[in-house]
Amino acid sequence: MDGPGGSSLREPLLTGEGQSPLAGLGARVSAATERSPSSHRHSLHPEPSLRVYAARWRVLGIYCACAFVNQAIWLSFAPTAAEVAARFNVPLLAITSLNTSAAALFVPGAWLCARALAAVGLRRTVVLAACAQAVGALVRCVADGLVRETVSRRAAFAVLSTGQALASLAAPVFLNLPPVIAEAWFDPSGREFAQAVGTISSLLGQGAGSALAGSLISGARADGTFQLLFAQAALASALALSAYVGFESAPPTPPSRAAEASAARERGGSRSTLQLSASAASLSTRALADPIAGLDADPDDSGARGAGSPLAIWRALLCRPQFLLLLLAFNVGLGIAAAIMTLLGQMVEKCGYGPAIAGDASGLFMLAGAAGAFVAARVLDRTRAYKATLRAVALGSSCSGALFMRAIRPGARAELLVCAALLGAWTVAALPVLIANAVEEAYPAPPDAPTALLFTSSNVLQVAFTFVLQLLLTAQGDECGDLASPSRALIVGAAGVGCLLPVLAFDGAQNRRIAEEAAELERRVANEYGLG
Repeated sequence: MDGPGGSSLREPLLTGEGQSPLAGLGARVSAATERSPSSHRHSLHPEPSLRVYAARWRVLGIYCACAFVNQAIWLSFAPTAAEVAARFNVPLLAITSLNTSAAALFVPGAWLCARALAAVGLRRTVVLAACAQAVGALVRCVADGLVRETVSRRAAFAVLSTGQALASLAAPVFLNLPPVIAEAWFDPSGREFAQAVGTISSLLGQGAGSALAGSLISGARADGTFQLLFAQAALASALALSAYVGFESAPPTPPSRAAEASAARERGGSRSTLQLSASAASLSTRALADPIAGLDADPDDSGARGAGSPLAIWRALLCRPQFLLLLLAFNVGLGIAAAIMTLLGQMVEKCGYGPAIAGDASGLFMLAGAAGAFVAARVLDRTRAYKATLRAVALGSSCSGALFMRAIRPGARAELLVCAALLGAWTVAALPVLIANAVEEAYPAPPDAPTALLFTSSNVLQVAFTFVLQLLLTAQGDECGDLASPSRALIVGAAGVGCLLPVLAFDGAQNRRIAEEAAELERRVANEYGLG
């Protein structure tokens, strides 16, 4: 299919491998100046207004609040599993299964999220997810407050599990879409920061939900459970209403060329300047040969969301060696972090510490992690140094992880807490930086596609890694251990081989950034010299 003026949508803007993606415009500018009289040097293509709106903070705030509550609902019973099991007269394994059911439901939830996004758009997808979350929270509240009192405790647990499943199915909407909202509402100078805020809000919800449950639920009968469930249901309902009233898919005019291109794909209309000039990341010989390059051309020319089903896009991404490096680093890194946070209490207990130190270390990990993520996102927004920032946070994560493992020893409480904060600052910072690189590398795939693939695959590895680490800790007995212990050697070795080495080997392209720069320059050339 050809764009205006007969130029192929697959026409690259460069003349050879390794050249600047904007270098190919030079000859076109020279030719245009020779053949175009000065009278033609006016704006034949009116510049569309690119601006940001104050409403972007309202949209991001609603989304982050929903994500925060969703993850808090998930971990309602994690710190008081034994007491809650007694309250509902079920085995402890049932509570453990309830807490881990979110991982099992993430895959169908991610598929539903992608299909809803393609079918009804961003606003309706978020509103539907917020409503499902509210209904799930209300069902949990009714289960404990009504069914448990009037029917039976086990029947109440079955109803509660149904409500939890509804909220879990909505979880992918609140984990996978920060890059979509960031691209739709924020310009390149604030896009990565917005993406980081959306991503970290879920992690903060996990920490806050676990801490609040631990402080409200007490006693052998898990007193305070209904109050917690009622508060969550009320908050989730209020957020569903706020999403319906105040959440919007996009501003009146796009904030960037990438948002302009996404809007054009959503409408299924004519190609935007970004797509015409950049041909959706065909700015290098490698990108032209890449499987994902064909995803912006639907066979029926509908143009909706870049093309194809979510599974088709995932299959194309899995054929990209550079994306696979990011996928490996993300899966191993998130698997290590989840296993450490899940089993930290057992690790420190073997070295003579009580449960309080594990809670303090987890809290410092989350707080320092949020600060580190925001700083890393600001660095990306200001420098656009995607690969350099990724390598820095990967190296920092590996080194701080080794220091943290070394600090888990008797009589080193202060060192342990400091190292936990360092580990959080570097490791959590790596999360939005890695997602940003994945979105850039995967372009022109919709920004939710690589994020969904990263989180979906990581859910499987988290469970497996936690299981293996639990086996090693059990075999370790009551011994505190050191860096040479199998459990800690696994963590340090996996971080080095599975995270650091893939990141150092990563040499992907910033396809979205390059496409935006090329589109902006070509539009200026067209306006100045009458290129059509």
